[in-house]
Amino acid sequence: DEGHKSTAAADLARALYRLDRLDEAETFARLALEIAAQDDLVSQASGRCARALVQAARGEHDDAIRSAREAVAIFEDAQSPVFQGTVWMTLAEVLRAAGRTDEAPGAARAALGLFERKGNEPAITSTNAFLRTLEA
Repeated sequence: DEGHKSTAAADLARALYRLDRLDEAETFARLALEIAAQDDLVSQASGRCARALVQAARGEHDDAIRSAREAVAIFEDAQSPVFQGTVWMTLAEVLRAAGRTDEAPGAARAALGLFERKGNEPAITSTNAFLRTLEA
């Protein structure tokens, strides 16, 4: 169904972003948002996160921060600590890319608290590593 397609498109967009295939990542992020139902919070937030990462990589920092903040707002009241943490980490990454190193640690710490609440050790480890890069 469309819900699965939109979530898969957002996941693929993130993977393509990590491979530095930005044009393809942008295409799938846009697709995720186009086909996601308005009430499909996961797809709406995931699509915005993928779009934010691509925008940040292209130096479109204001747009990237706006997209990431929209994703955080979408999931503000959700009961999914791991996904909420992932959204907060996207905001932290985008803020770091924009040179806003005063704000990035707060977003990363918000993510860390959510990951700790769920006991997600891999995410806790990577978030702590991210925070250390900001301190260096």
